Amino acid sequence: MVELNRRYMVFDYETFSECDIKKCGAYEYARHPTTEILCVAFRIGTRAELPKAPARLLKANASGEFFPEFFAALMDPSVKLVAHNVFFERMITAFVFGARLMYSKPYLQAIPIERWICTAALSRSIGFPGKLADVAFAMGLTNQKDDEGHRVMLKVSKPRKPTKKNSATRHMDEEDLQTVYDYCVKDLDVETELFLSLPPMHKRERKFWILDQRINERGFAVDRPFVKGALKLIARETIAMDRTIAKVTGGALKSARQRDATLAFLKAHGAALPNLQAQTVEAVLARGGLPPICERILKIRDAISRSSTSKYKAFEARTRTDGRARDTFVFYGAHTGRDTASGPQPQNLFKRVIPQADVDVGVDLIRRRDFHTVQALYPEPMELYASAIRSSIVAPEGSVLDVGDFKTIEVRVLFWLAGHTRGLEAIKSGRDLYLEMASDIYDLKLEELVEAYFAKDPQAAQNRQLGKQTVLGAGFGIGIGGEKFQATCKQYGIHISRDLAQRAIRAYRERHAPIPRFWEVIERAAKAAMQNPGKAYRHGFLVWRLEGRRLTVELPIGRRLSYPFPALERERTMYGDRTVLTYKAVESQSKKFLRQKTWGGKLTENVVQAVARDLLMEGVLRLEEAGHSLPVLKVHDEIAAERRIDSRPGPEAHRAFLETMAQVPSWAPGLPVEVEGWTADRYRK
Repeated sequence: MVELNRRYMVFDYETFSECDIKKCGAYEYARHPTTEILCVAFRIGTRAELPKAPARLLKANASGEFFPEFFAALMDPSVKLVAHNVFFERMITAFVFGARLMYSKPYLQAIPIERWICTAALSRSIGFPGKLADVAFAMGLTNQKDDEGHRVMLKVSKPRKPTKKNSATRHMDEEDLQTVYDYCVKDLDVETELFLSLPPMHKRERKFWILDQRINERGFAVDRPFVKGALKLIARETIAMDRTIAKVTGGALKSARQRDATLAFLKAHGAALPNLQAQTVEAVLARGGLPPICERILKIRDAISRSSTSKYKAFEARTRTDGRARDTFVFYGAHTGRDTASGPQPQNLFKRVIPQADVDVGVDLIRRRDFHTVQALYPEPMELYASAIRSSIVAPEGSVLDVGDFKTIEVRVLFWLAGHTRGLEAIKSGRDLYLEMASDIYDLKLEELVEAYFAKDPQAAQNRQLGKQTVLGAGFGIGIGGEKFQATCKQYGIHISRDLAQRAIRAYRERHAPIPRFWEVIERAAKAAMQNPGKAYRHGFLVWRLEGRRLTVELPIGRRLSYPFPALERERTMYGDRTVLTYKAVESQSKKFLRQKTWGGKLTENVVQAVARDLLMEGVLRLEEAGHSLPVLKVHDEIAAERRIDSRPGPEAHRAFLETMAQVPSWAPGLPVEVEGWTADRYRK
């Protein structure tokens, strides 16, 4: 709810540092000794006053003193602090302004997160881009980003490489500095207009955002000796592979990392590839039939790309201050509300391809940088380095990691939202949904299939794998034609014919008939809301409305998932003309705000993932409030928390952790939640 008399300070820093913020993140950047504030632009007032409030620009002078008005607003607990991508402003305020310029003012180093408002998070929470330039353009704001000023700012904010004619290490041209000052004020104008254009967050969502800031600042512990050891060994292994490349090509190539030269060599020897992207190389190797020399080169290229070098480098760069990686989660980074990640991206770590026991042995060898033993024990050392990447994340001394995962949560949420009573009963009674699905697909007696599976029959296990992929993948309307499901199965090592893929989809839709009906019902509700602005259309736990420039669906928790600039358009298909729902969103590949089509199956996927995300965040919040395990990671449907051994030792504490996670919120009556977990000194999968 908007507070009319509440005073806000919207502000924006411009800074200089020798630290690379993209590589190291905002926390390490702010802690770096070379980081300094060039200027700050700010504006203070109530929401009614802000449009006419004057913009103030403060330049850092030699003594580091800032005008008292800015300092007083920071110190005033009643003033809300507004910025775009708040974590950066929070860290600069704490560690540059508060700790250096204002001579270690303790309050400035610990301003309560509750005082801050992030316009980037607000933008993402209503379906718009988080990047300031993109959201300003998408919303058609009067004020827009200054592209030329942005270019000059990037130059002035970084060190200059000295030359023979100019030994200066900084860009200090007065004209450039003035451009940066002007740019800072223009950014402030954009941020102010954006803030006044955005609705406040739902109160529960606001709690989640505050918690996310706290977790990002807390960070998670990283084993730096292990990370540095991995980087050293990967470098040695890469050199050895380069020598092999040079040998097998007779010196024509010095390294498989020479993209253009490698592509030319492969083409000349009978293997023309469009590019050397990891997925392309993997697909070509899987297809087979390559000339031996080309296969050898591509296998080396594939091994190097899988080594997780960039991940290890990110872990190292983000942990230089005290061994903890911070600023790694992007709140509401995905349209559904799920986090995305930055830096080492803990949500996107390489999937282990060797047994965990072998990884555990390898971790000690990597820490000791025992190159020769690794070579002797592991036929493919790069597989070890990639598989061990999760081992970089550890519990600090005197603690353990409690890890819990919401079991098949999207299937459970889907059945719950769709009112699929039989499916929910099957889950609650502990029946194996995957074997039941396999019995339908292959037309086998369930009892015989179950008996064969538990007798460890390989064919029964293979059948269950297809049943599992069908249950997990067919709930969001994958095409009955079978091609897409066939391709999806292949990604998981399940190779099936198109006919079998079609049978699997049909079997799913028959056994779980309420799900396809749900796709149709919510698509109709969304379209009806489009045709009747302001009118609510409820189906079960969901409520659809057209609110101004956004189609929204109110989720069970109370927050609204948004579809900006929705439209109903006519489309000609092989089945005749039909009306399709379109909206604008950030496209996952291009990162551009583009018009996209959607339908009932996709809408179902959106709301299911959104509700699963809300369950995760509720679990994180409960753990934080309980205090016995402090959350440090949110990875898909998994939570990891640090627990001091001396405070709550033993299995009882871990059970309490899992039970806290598994509590069903009041807004999800009847949803069968189950949590599986483990506890260890190192993170794993």
